[in-house]
Amino acid sequence: MEKRVIQVYHSANKSSLELFLRKILESQFFCGSIAVDFHRISTLLDSLNDNLSFFVEFPYTDSHFRDCYYFYHAAKFVDLPRETLRVHIFDSSIVDVDSLFDNVSNEVVALSELYYGFFIVRPLNRFPLGHSFISPRAFKQRNFLCCLVKERVYLLGIRLEVCAFPHVPQDTETHTCAESSLWALLNYYGSKYKNYQTLLPSDIIRLLDSVSAHRMLPSNGLTVNELSTVLTRGGHNCVLYTENTDKEMLLQIMRIYIESGIPLIVALKNNQSGHAVIAIGHGESKLSAVKNGWKDICEYDRDIVFIDDNRAPYQLAKANEPTKHYGGEFSDMKIVSLVAPLQKHMFLEARQAYNLVKRILNHDAVGLMKFGDSWQTRLLLTSGRAYKNSLLNDSLVLENIKRALLRINLPKFIWLCEIYRENNLTSEKCNGIIVLDSTGGNSLSSVILYILEDKYFITDGVDWKQYQPIKRFEKKTYKHNLKGAWNKWKN
Repeated sequence: MEKRVIQVYHSANKSSLELFLRKILESQFFCGSIAVDFHRISTLLDSLNDNLSFFVEFPYTDSHFRDCYYFYHAAKFVDLPRETLRVHIFDSSIVDVDSLFDNVSNEVVALSELYYGFFIVRPLNRFPLGHSFISPRAFKQRNFLCCLVKERVYLLGIRLEVCAFPHVPQDTETHTCAESSLWALLNYYGSKYKNYQTLLPSDIIRLLDSVSAHRMLPSNGLTVNELSTVLTRGGHNCVLYTENTDKEMLLQIMRIYIESGIPLIVALKNNQSGHAVIAIGHGESKLSAVKNGWKDICEYDRDIVFIDDNRAPYQLAKANEPTKHYGGEFSDMKIVSLVAPLQKHMFLEARQAYNLVKRILNHDAVGLMKFGDSWQTRLLLTSGRAYKNSLLNDSLVLENIKRALLRINLPKFIWLCEIYRENNLTSEKCNGIIVLDSTGGNSLSSVILYILEDKYFITDGVDWKQYQPIKRFEKKTYKHNLKGAWNKWKN
């Protein structure tokens, strides 16, 4: 096997792929005679669908590992290779290299329908699994909604695209769970928005040099304040929710941000240890109807989708039992802190927005109980532009109401509260909306719009004055923030 020859290998099943990877890792160009721990690679492969095809690109220059190599591994006594392997995942209809080239004549989008992403294999005998970018379409379990970002990949000159969430396991030396979470989150935002940058592991360490009171390598993990510092220096307007926050409110805040399509760094803790993960979505379980009163969906205990560096991507767990599946001494960890990376000038954060909505909907004059017995609400953050686009393409909204709403001036980001009568949340048809200015404060002056069925409520910023009758308002559930089977897992 010549070191500089790129080989593309097809495996018809996952077991033969693992045998091939073992052969390369145990060769003189990688780990040699040192035993390799395949547990995490095996766990990842077990979580993937069985009807997949794999192509191994070797050797591959991976920017993440190469960065770790030069600022840490190259200084060690034991010589370590710089090369990695990149394993591409395809639909089973791509059975060999020739069939891949047969599809090149199609549009990139069409070929990308058959491409599910990739994962890196590093020459580290204890932690060979490197970072990955794998679509939920490749996994057995995908009954959830989550944040995704598009990644462009080139294989043998062929341009491919995949929508996924970045993931990297820790190696306990150049990065632990905290640095892994930071890298994945910054990679997500840097790939999704032009005003952010992706950062390499060495970039993260340099950002912390001036604020850390201890050495950064080998890594001993990061505190929540250090995590927030890196995000802030990376251009994010962070809000930190700590152990001083009421436990149930902490979970509700997390669910509101998730519904808004804002990934969060979540700090977990028990008496023995701490851990950091990213919350990026929630399960698709049906929400029970409200018999009397009103209830926001942030109060429902749905499964949360976590990016956990100790598990395969898209791990589902209960918010109040996030590590129950670990077993042993780490199974009882609880969520103790959240780091929410917000856009600049987004001054009204989730807790304030939720409290303001509660005051409105519990108000004696304009509250929900005045107009019915059973309601559900859904509070989320989105852009004014995306919401207007959803209005424009919504066939449920009456044309005269649609034209009036499209003419309302909105800030870059808005807090949107959808209001559903009885069980209409299940039928995805909302009966009212509250729109709040995200640059405002926790007062009625931040209310841009409040419509409930056939009523348009008016406020002077201090109190409610009156309401005007309108034609009945109905609108489809807003789905822009989280991706899933409803849009074929596309960003």
